[in-house]
Amino acid sequence: MPFVFKDNIYKQIPDNVISICEILEQNGESGWVVGGSIRDLIMDKDPKDFDLATSATPQKVISLFKRVIPTGLKHGTVTVLIKNDAYEITTFRQDGDYLDSRHPENVQFVTDINDDLSRRDFTINAIAYNPVKNIFADPFDGVTDIKNRIIKAVGNAEARFNEDALRILRCARFSASLGFEVEADTIKGILTTNEGLKNISVERIREEFIKLLLSDSPALGLDILFKTGSLKYISPPVNNLFTGKDGESYYKITVKRVEKSPKNITAKMVAALIDTDNYIEWIENFTLDNKTKKEIIHLLTLLPLKISTSMSNYDLRILASKITKSAIEIFLEIAKADEIAKTGSDKNVSFLEAEFKKLKIYDTPLSVKELNINGDQIITALKIKPGVHMKIILNTLLDEVMNNPQLNKTDELIKLSEKIYMEATSSRVIK
Repeated sequence: MPFVFKDNIYKQIPDNVISICEILEQNGESGWVVGGSIRDLIMDKDPKDFDLATSATPQKVISLFKRVIPTGLKHGTVTVLIKNDAYEITTFRQDGDYLDSRHPENVQFVTDINDDLSRRDFTINAIAYNPVKNIFADPFDGVTDIKNRIIKAVGNAEARFNEDALRILRCARFSASLGFEVEADTIKGILTTNEGLKNISVERIREEFIKLLLSDSPALGLDILFKTGSLKYISPPVNNLFTGKDGESYYKITVKRVEKSPKNITAKMVAALIDTDNYIEWIENFTLDNKTKKEIIHLLTLLPLKISTSMSNYDLRILASKITKSAIEIFLEIAKADEIAKTGSDKNVSFLEAEFKKLKIYDTPLSVKELNINGDQIITALKIKPGVHMKIILNTLLDEVMNNPQLNKTDELIKLSEKIYMEATSSRVIK
């Protein structure tokens, strides 16, 4: 039965959305706001976007609006452009059989909003609001599930996950982002259908998994994926860690570390993978951009971190040079999360952070490029020919400067270069 929203919900619907619905209603059709935006408004959150559903066919929608992009006519979707904003409008539909755990073989357009809502994934997303009539359709009692903070599949859970196995990962992601529990029948549905995740593209899995890791409570989502046996299809390295020797201990450490690490893709991925083996192939195949892949692999080669309070200033600078200046801040944050997860304290990483500050590590040369001299200057000053010996000289200079940053002056470095060159030629290191 339709239910009247409170006025404050209506007032949060953008004018453009209301205008679209009014045009549809004035032309004998109905226009509804659907999905996550309604869920978010009920929860007093700001929706990221507003999707609409209508009884009008795609062709009729195209005829009613000036600027329309036929983004998905096969599935009844067009995009209406109003000024600089875009709104997806999909004709009410019912889906045919799903033969690949991904896409319906066909769709059938219908005229009843409740029939359209019956094809959706979870009850909390199967709610629609008509801003013109100020009513909403909630055939599966999604409002009650929102109030009770429960995720429940629409209708038969096994059928929903067989239709599109990605819904398993979406279920875990919604639990992580909303802080909701998943009801028992929905969990059972996941247990019997998770093999369908093998048919889902890496790109779709990556998008949902990253959203899960970046959510407010990623531990909730990881818990669902692991305990339902779904994680092995999402991230084999993490799943192998949790099911291997001392798996329970690693599980507790990993989820705590992920929770406490910074909210960015690199940090969360590193936090999840620190104690795993054979992660490089999985990262390479996870369709991340090359920069992010390199950052993740680079940081994983340095972690977990072994820190000693007896490290010399030189050792600290060597460590900083391995981390690289651009990665020091995120490295320290992840290392803190790792230490807290494993020991309950971050005293060692705090020591390292304090020492880096004392050493003014950002002002200290940590690479050959940061020396106040280059190969051409050395060649001119020493009147020598270019060659492989330049690499020896420059690396030795960097080593000397990291021991004593005060030496990073061009005149001093020229004197040192001459000394290094003479010693190397006399010992035949340089021929």
